[in-house]
Amino acid sequence: MLINELSKKTGVTIPTIRYYENLGLLRGEADEKVKSNNYKKYDEKAEERLMIIIDAKEVGFTLAEMRKLLESW
Repeated sequence: MLINELSKKTGVTIPTIRYYENLGLLRGEADEKVKSNNYKKYDEKAEERLMIIIDAKEVGFTLAEMRKLLESW
């Protein structure tokens, strides 16, 4: 799914998803065959990771703690 679909499914804004991706908490895959755009695709695993981030944020985890949590997951 593309970032807009992920945003709609999870309720997380596109800039926030990009922010988490820049921090290394989440990752989308670019299609190496397509050179005309920078679209990234996110799988169900990325959706799960984003839901973990949302839950951890609600409980009060910091971004550094979330990174450790996701590394162990």
